[in-house]
Amino acid sequence: HLGNGAHAVLPRHPNYIWEQLGEPRLAACIISDGHHIPPSVVSSIVRAKTPRRTIITCDASGWAGCAPGEYENKLGRVEVLDDGRIVPAGQRTLLAGSGAATDLCVTNAVRFANVSLREAIDMAGAIPARLVGLPEIALRSGSRADLFLYRFDQSAWRMTVLETIVAGECRYRATSAN
Repeated sequence: HLGNGAHAVLPRHPNYIWEQLGEPRLAACIISDGHHIPPSVVSSIVRAKTPRRTIITCDASGWAGCAPGEYENKLGRVEVLDDGRIVPAGQRTLLAGSGAATDLCVTNAVRFANVSLREAIDMAGAIPARLVGLPEIALRSGSRADLFLYRFDQSAWRMTVLETIVAGECRYRATSAN
């Protein structure tokens, strides 16, 4: 994930972030949750690579969606913070994952990089699928019926997934979906 996990201090020139941004054969994969990289870096990466060469992903951990507090599993103790970051318990700097799912990363890309909602959704689905050679999925005869229905509230920068359909079968439906 470009920019995430980079050294705290890099040489000005050259460094691996510039090299990856400047390499036309590479797409950039970013975690646009607002914690892994700042909004200005999301914007800069998308401008350098373009939306057609940028992939959005999330780093949602097993604690995503949990209330703020400390949790433990076989890997150790973590703390879910009020702002959605998940950190190793006892410190506030290193991340141990994210509480943000892909829907927030998509809406953040719209907000941070000034791309359209369509472009941001494609950055999370169609573009990575194309880059790994998966067939294009479209609403037409003979194509798999993979889609999701959502409601987007731009005033709150929130996307609510109402229903997910995979190969024509409903796999998820929000309890409040009509």
